[in-house]
Amino acid sequence: MIRFGRIFGQYLGLKLVSLLMAYLVWAWVVGRAPLVRFEQIPVDLQAPAGVVVLEFSPATVTVRLQGDPGVVRRINSADVVARLRVPRVDGRAMRTLTIEPENVDGLPSGVDVQVRDPQVKAVLESAMVKTVRVSPRTSGKVPFGYRVAQLQADPGVVTVRGPASAVRPLQTVTTDEIELAGHSLPFTARATLARSDPHMTFEPETVRVSIDIQPLPGTADQE
Repeated sequence: MIRFGRIFGQYLGLKLVSLLMAYLVWAWVVGRAPLVRFEQIPVDLQAPAGVVVLEFSPATVTVRLQGDPGVVRRINSADVVARLRVPRVDGRAMRTLTIEPENVDGLPSGVDVQVRDPQVKAVLESAMVKTVRVSPRTSGKVPFGYRVAQLQADPGVVTVRGPASAVRPLQTVTTDEIELAGHSLPFTARATLARSDPHMTFEPETVRVSIDIQPLPGTADQE
């Protein structure tokens, strides 16, 4: 019995070292095992010049990321986005697009990507470009005894781009309202063009409006 205790004592240190080495190897293997991470990322539809994206759903998708733990942990979720190119259409149409792993941008190499529910439904319409006249709008009234003699926008015409169904019937585009109250002399104002459709864009986006205010005939004589 005493001999057994001596033998056990002689090999105790070696056994402890072996256990420590086994633990270190296990910890290294576990630490190097692929790490899985899930992220909710935005969907970005990139349309060609002749197409307008009216709406699409979903706006975000869930991706499963797997790879080296050090690499996966360093991924900044704000940089990751699913980008899809939109096909050309004639008129208005609905298209179902599929997000492939290669459509996910912002990831370092070596990271495996899987997209959950990868289909995106989009409503598209062909775009139209048209030049239309600017019609300034005003609100309020000039003081008693005065009148607005002329409203003139500079430039007087702008280029409108947007869905063909919204742009085609346009004859004029109006500005946001310019307040007249308190003005008795000619003045100019910078005005933003008003959109009748949220997908419209203008070139330029704002115009300079000259408002000519004059006294009514006979007012000056009465004063």
